[in-house]
Amino acid sequence: MELSNGNKQLLIVGGVVLALVLLSPTSARVVKAQSKKVATKKAPLLPVPISPDPTVKPKTPVVKLRLFTDQKDNRPLSGLYSLHLDQQAERCRQMMYEAGYGRGYLRSFEDWKLAIWKEIPFVGPSYMWKLAQDFLKVCKEENYPLDLAIGHAWAESSCRPAMTMNSAGAIGPLQVTRVAAEQVGEFWPPISAQSAIRIGIKYMKWIRRTYPEARRSVVDCLRIYGMGYGGFQKAMKLGCPGKAQETYSVWQSECGHKAYVYTQRVLEVARNCPELHTVRWDTWTGKE
Repeated sequence: MELSNGNKQLLIVGGVVLALVLLSPTSARVVKAQSKKVATKKAPLLPVPISPDPTVKPKTPVVKLRLFTDQKDNRPLSGLYSLHLDQQAERCRQMMYEAGYGRGYLRSFEDWKLAIWKEIPFVGPSYMWKLAQDFLKVCKEENYPLDLAIGHAWAESSCRPAMTMNSAGAIGPLQVTRVAAEQVGEFWPPISAQSAIRIGIKYMKWIRRTYPEARRSVVDCLRIYGMGYGGFQKAMKLGCPGKAQETYSVWQSECGHKAYVYTQRVLEVARNCPELHTVRWDTWTGKE
């Protein structure tokens, strides 16, 4: 059947319109999307694996700090207090040096004396004798373990008087602060090494009788002394996330980010002082 001229013209116009529609950008996108859907159904595309960045170190698991519990202290008690006062002071002075020999930057007895002379000019060698007498007097009056006090002083100040206040506001052999003095009702600032030692020991006793973690463990008592109870709780919760996030010097030390572990230094020195073991560690409660 032959088409009339009018029908031919309509057929041609319809073909042109259809071609324009199919070639339009919108139609091309629809067709392309439909073809992608079909291809996806036929062969699902797998994600391209991402190569690890060699400049980024993999995260290491955070080391947790553990709580301690005191073991029974079966070490024999020293008869130091039965000696004459001069003999007590001499034994204590010698043990203060011998227990910490080779620790920190002190390599000899002369180094120790020079360190004290440099800090307090014009004092004689008798100053270490006086320091020993101060520790003996306060520990006996407070019924506090003398070996623990000496070990603590070595960890805090290399057992030096350190009567010049540092940038953190700490002073004395046990590096006491205003907070500690006010907590135990002592005058601030301390006027002597003996008064500074008394603040430190009374503060340790206050911590021991106040916090359950400190009552269970000398180690955790020392940690609270160095970080405060809030800092201690934070450290126990976070563990060792890295030096930048460990906001206390003692916290960094306990995590191995200092020259020595704080509590380990205390225990090592104290256990090297058998002649100064005057009170069993598992019996003092802080209520003496």
